Amino acid sequence: MPDVRDASSFNHCSVTLKNGHRYHYVDQDGGKQSRKRPVCVLLHGFPDLWYGWRYPLVALVNAGFRVICPSQLGYYPSSQPENLDEYGYKNLSNDLEELLQNALANEGDQQILLFGHDWGGLLAWRFAAYHTKRVKAIAVVSTPYLPPAQKGLPFIPDEVLVDKMLPNFGYQLWWKTDEAADIIGKNLEAFLVPQFSQLPKKKVNQLQQDDREPITYRGRWRQRMLELDEARRSGKRTVKAPSIEEDPECAYYVESFRQGGIARPLNYYKIRKVNHHQEVAAGISKSFPNGIPTFFLTGDNDTALPLSMSDPSPKYFSEGQYKREVIEGADHWLLQDAQFRHEVSARLVRWADEHSGSRHAKL
Repeated sequence: MPDVRDASSFNHCSVTLKNGHRYHYVDQDGGKQSRKRPVCVLLHGFPDLWYGWRYPLVALVNAGFRVICPSQLGYYPSSQPENLDEYGYKNLSNDLEELLQNALANEGDQQILLFGHDWGGLLAWRFAAYHTKRVKAIAVVSTPYLPPAQKGLPFIPDEVLVDKMLPNFGYQLWWKTDEAADIIGKNLEAFLVPQFSQLPKKKVNQLQQDDREPITYRGRWRQRMLELDEARRSGKRTVKAPSIEEDPECAYYVESFRQGGIARPLNYYKIRKVNHHQEVAAGISKSFPNGIPTFFLTGDNDTALPLSMSDPSPKYFSEGQYKREVIEGADHWLLQDAQFRHEVSARLVRWADEHSGSRHAKL
């Protein structure tokens, strides 16, 4: 059984697709019971890794599920192409479908239980639209359903979206710039450690900030990172990467981004127009595909994707298709937050058990 504190204890695989993209993924066997159950597929977001799913992954394996968890395109050690079109969710969905065809080649046609978090959550929603027959049921953490672009409706520029509709997306305006890739890349520890350290919060040193306005608002992340960069250049280290012995989980994050860089993962903040054109061209419905049970799990303290963005009974789902649960006090990183991760894992396992059914289905 893999150890969540040791990334090397998981079963690592890779596949090269017909388009040349190489994908790393973890493929963990759930034992004899998993032969009768759907495979669980877990998709991560930013600035995360496959490793962000480690607690639910191990819980699902312990419950008898086989789990596949890719490193998304742009994230080390998967391919890191420069062309933004390749990061569009139609193309990523096709990549994931081919990855599954390879990974499940000897298992017969089957549907999957699909999970997503952050950008991986949006990819999960879109994969279900582009490859509907592959998905038996879907569970998304943190990322509410956003309807695909429709023919005849103009593209809304990022700046307009932030200023007129979603101020909580203000951070994205900077994260898609070359300056952000440069400054964050030079200050990886300062960027990653406060988000992913498993040490007590008081041991994670960082600059004191006036947090009356959420850091997700326009200009706030830039301000913080420029201050941290100035502290680094002046010799005042405000955040140190923990040692492997002290905090192996956080150390894995820092080392992974040191090897792969941050620039390509930030491409996901540059592809709204790519996705708009792909969705309009594909003509996919604004409503989620009928017949696929959905589960949305979120925290009420998520400043990037606040609870106000989701609806207990949204209009894009058929009656009884959608279920939402809220964990009080949890923020965006509830998958691995020590206070909530076991509850989150338990809820996801319970949902997977409820929708396991027959493993095989004709696609």
